[in-house]
Amino acid sequence: VHDEVRQRGGRIALPQQRTNRFAFIQHELVTTEASDEGSRILLWNTNNWKPVERIWKQGAINDLALSSDASEIITGDSNGMLEWWTVRTGACVREIRAHEGKINTVKLSPDGRLVASGGDDGAINVWKVATGKPVKTLRRDRPYGRWTSPKQED
Repeated sequence: VHDEVRQRGGRIALPQQRTNRFAFIQHELVTTEASDEGSRILLWNTNNWKPVERIWKQGAINDLALSSDASEIITGDSNGMLEWWTVRTGACVREIRAHEGKINTVKLSPDGRLVASGGDDGAINVWKVATGKPVKTLRRDRPYGRWTSPKQED
């Protein structure tokens, strides 16, 4: 994997991978890049624009969310997996089979306690960030139909 970064006129030229998602954590920019071999997450120091951390995983990362304390990144991938990554160590600390098919979007609640994932299976699943436990599933009964909340056991 090509790690060289070129800076041209205030722009950063990323390597040949496709940049999927990005977000800011305090003084760092988080980007995801996908290639045929897999995906990586880069944390860029915004003072000198050098990557300070890297996380590598097999498969494509389709979206990411940052924990409210900026200590974890939660990713959703093409295989329906929701994964929690520790920012400073790059370790994957939790994996959940969240969807049948790919995850398209991952969003955190304003208070940072819940994360929602939406996938090709037509479901929106809500999880507790701290534990990864499921909270609720919302599902459409047909395309462009009303959202329903199936009864779930507690």
